[in-house]
Amino acid sequence: MTDTLAPEISPCTGLCRLDPGTGWCRGCGRTGGEIAAWREAPAALRADVWGQIPGRLAALGVAARRLPWDAAAIRRFAARSLAEGAGTWVLGV
Repeated sequence: MTDTLAPEISPCTGLCRLDPGTGWCRGCGRTGGEIAAWREAPAALRADVWGQIPGRLAALGVAARRLPWDAAAIRRFAARSLAEGAGTWVLGV
């Protein structure tokens, strides 16, 4: 998938609980330090953390996660999924 990476978007899911073994949040996959520094962190660092999140959440056994898509990328995914009659949608509030 070639959708736009929007690293400025926070991976926070609102389910904040640090895993005692890894130090990673079970909701978003970031460390406490990464969470605290997110707003001021350089875009390159945020993008690097986003790249590590899938592996971290998989290691924690978390199957669902937030994707770093901006609104335009979400619209493209929705349009493509509807046109192809395929895709997996998981929405949460």
